[in-house]
Amino acid sequence: SCPSVVSPIQCPNQPVFPAPSYSDLCDEEPVLTFADVTTPGNCPQAYRVVRTWTVTDCSGNSASCSQTVDVVDTTPPAITCPNDITVCNGDPVSFTPPTASDICNGVVPVTCTRSDQQALDAPYPVGTTTITCVVEDDCGNRSTCETIVTVYPNPTCAIVGGEGFGSPICAGSPFAIADLFCGPAGMVSYSWSVDCGTIEGSTTSQCVSWIPPAEGSICTFRLTIVDNNGCRSTCTRELSVPAPTPCGILPPPNPLPDCGSTGNQYCVGSSLTITGVTVSCPDWAVTSWSNNCFTYSAGNSGPCTFIIDADDVNGCPTSCNVTFKCVSQAFCTFTIGG
Repeated sequence: SCPSVVSPIQCPNQPVFPAPSYSDLCDEEPVLTFADVTTPGNCPQAYRVVRTWTVTDCSGNSASCSQTVDVVDTTPPAITCPNDITVCNGDPVSFTPPTASDICNGVVPVTCTRSDQQALDAPYPVGTTTITCVVEDDCGNRSTCETIVTVYPNPTCAIVGGEGFGSPICAGSPFAIADLFCGPAGMVSYSWSVDCGTIEGSTTSQCVSWIPPAEGSICTFRLTIVDNNGCRSTCTRELSVPAPTPCGILPPPNPLPDCGSTGNQYCVGSSLTITGVTVSCPDWAVTSWSNNCFTYSAGNSGPCTFIIDADDVNGCPTSCNVTFKCVSQAFCTFTIGG
């Protein structure tokens, strides 16, 4: 009789047929032979082998028994997708489809599709997109894997006025305007630059302090921010720096004041607001000033120089001076008599 066999077995294992035991009463060495019949299964890797053993003695007497082994393929292919991918909006997504192997088929083709039905190399939208890769062998065994692509939105960059915004912007001022502009809060990093004037202190803080340029111009501030996801944005803002209002040397009053007179008035240009006046002669005095005019008393010495401090229409300081003298009053003495 034929011994039992292991069946079914998984491809690519080969069938094993243990030989039967046999004996003959008259022939001490009967001849044992076998014949195999292979029948295809329901897929290329599946098949059935029937082995028939036959023992024949010297008189031509024979006996037979059979063993059947079914070879099946129920093992799915092996596939591993790349790790999940995270990028910032606008950055390229690098996805390489995986390869798969099958213990019976060898290398099997892989098909990958996106959850949004777009091509693998098409731009990815903000949010999450799932790439599903499928492999199937010739026997219908299937495996899948996924890679999740996460696209983070870039941070919104905006340059807004800080605590120092609204302070006078004065060309040539040596003083910094603290916290003139600020970027959005909560960023991991900030990077400031400007094409005119000078940044005072840190260029990597949320807010920036700045010294205006020597001449009037339009300055462009540039800010680059990076958020918690490592995504960055850049924005710019222009700031107009007006040229300073010239003052310099002013013409003397016309007519000149009388020596010793009071209540005299002198006015500078209407675009200036006087903040202080000093006079070089001790017997002359400035009694008051308002807007662009000041009132003074004339002495008897001269010529005298008035130094006028003023702010222009932008709130920026300037200084002018004017020099003039007074007109003496002539008195005549008449003698009446013979």
